[in-house]
Amino acid sequence: MASSVALVETQEGDVAKAADKASCVKCGCPTDDFDSHSLQCRQCWNVHQILYRHLGGAPSTLQSLQPDEQKKFFKDVGSKMKITPKNGRWALVRAAMVKSITHYRKEERVNSVKRKFLPLSVLEKKGYDVDAIKAHGDRREDEVFGEVFAAPILTISNDEIQGEVEQELAQKEWALKSKKKGERTQKPVANGASDQAIPVEDEVWEVPSDDEPAREPASKAPKKGVDKEEQQAAKEAAKQVKLRENAWHRETAKAAKVIGPLNTVIKALTSAQLRTSKNEELFDTKLLEGITEALTKLTQFKTRATALISASALQKLAEMPQTFENVADVQANVKAAQQVLTDVRKVFAEKAEAAKAAKGEGAPKAKAGAKSLSVKGASERAMNELWNLRQDDEGKKLTHSQFGRVVHDNLEPWLATAKHVQFDRLDGGKVTLPITRLRPCLEKMTAESNVSEEFERGFMLSGGLQFKQSLKAFYLADMDAIRGTYSIKGSAGLRPCIHCDTLKKDSGLLEHEASYVDIS
Repeated sequence: MASSVALVETQEGDVAKAADKASCVKCGCPTDDFDSHSLQCRQCWNVHQILYRHLGGAPSTLQSLQPDEQKKFFKDVGSKMKITPKNGRWALVRAAMVKSITHYRKEERVNSVKRKFLPLSVLEKKGYDVDAIKAHGDRREDEVFGEVFAAPILTISNDEIQGEVEQELAQKEWALKSKKKGERTQKPVANGASDQAIPVEDEVWEVPSDDEPAREPASKAPKKGVDKEEQQAAKEAAKQVKLRENAWHRETAKAAKVIGPLNTVIKALTSAQLRTSKNEELFDTKLLEGITEALTKLTQFKTRATALISASALQKLAEMPQTFENVADVQANVKAAQQVLTDVRKVFAEKAEAAKAAKGEGAPKAKAGAKSLSVKGASERAMNELWNLRQDDEGKKLTHSQFGRVVHDNLEPWLATAKHVQFDRLDGGKVTLPITRLRPCLEKMTAESNVSEEFERGFMLSGGLQFKQSLKAFYLADMDAIRGTYSIKGSAGLRPCIHCDTLKKDSGLLEHEASYVDIS
């Protein structure tokens, strides 16, 4: 029973430990408060919903940012989202998005600046200082123009780029609102933005040729309305994005549901495979093959589940997920593997019983009502505290009346709060012998007429045990257990079981002895 309880607690601990290590795919912060539809934390999921509500999704420029910049955007906005009222959250997200995209485009333009080598005559007509260019500019030799010079001048305005970003967001908002209302209105221009976005294009040399006259710059063609085919294509693309998003949510949820049990059972199967490899003569071929087959199948499930859970955001946007197995099928395979583990444990238990019988330790258990446990209670109050013990025969706890009969039949009952292994270290070596070992000690102390003083200090026994008196009740335990139970009062004070290393957590012993298992 103790081993099964420990196995359940180990499984729960592994699942909890795995949950502690999980992190959000957007901001990268560790969290266990995931949204039910994805592996995003609550704050990042709110930001995603706000972008979808006002812009129809995250802008392509925001998605093209570096992963670190995207994480910084979601982390900063998510942290401020908690203290921002609902009617101001879109303004918060919009301002942060404009700032991030503006910084990205400015860096992009700075990196794309090119130096152009021109003749001095061209530079002079443009108004440049020819002497300064000769002194500080770069010089090259051209096959056609001869000596040419470069004068790179970087003039990038942050306000211009921010105006472009503001106008793009305003157009996206207008398009989404028009789609919802089913009507077309005049496109608005964002505050602070110019009437036209400043294009980034190559500069044209204004040098007239002698062979042909100077031409007037061609006027821009008027913009036409959006083609219906383009609208239909955009709708279809948005539909496909939504289908991919829903598919990833569905498959990832199935994988997340089974990854914890898979990790636990795979770990147990690996350990069982190692143990059985050292004792192959005890197992039949079918059971050994069952261990290998179960481990292989569950490992495949785990690999596919891990791939789904750890997929990147770009992968989710680009392709459909691989369909994960039915959760019920995975759970059935986990259950079958647990049955294999149970069969393995039975074989090892039979081996242990056979070894014990060979050593002559397989004696029959005591009959019902036999005083196989020794308890001590010098007062009625102490006896009422310490009634919750376990019988040897059927593994059931004594009732209050049964304990009273034990005390009535034995004038010197004792309570054993040490583990079974520690009792085995005593001279005599059995759990039924402590009273035999302690009686000479008590007789000696009584003869010295200082019983109370000696009991209060306590004395050591072989095997690392300590005997001590507290409130007219006697304890046989290790020193840590005595420290944990010395000052406890009431009927919940001591309720141990020396046969399976379990006891009530309110006894205080769990704080001092890690091997005890709580059975509350």
